Amino acid sequence: MRKRNKKFIMNDYLAGGIILELLIVSIHKYFFRIPMILLILLLGTALILIIMGLLKGRTEE
Repeated sequence: MRKRNKKFIMNDYLAGGIILELLIVSIHKYFFRIPMILLILLLGTALILIIMGLLKGRTEE
């Protein structure tokens, strides 16, 4: 097994958060009937996942 650069390895939380955020933004573009509160909650969840992923990546170094 080769040594890989840890900086470029995306962990599950980070990838999941980014994918979730992209999905929410694309859904919101096409369907404007989503309530603003729901949109903010979903974006907040995605951001929490991204932050958790970044913190986990930092601690694994």
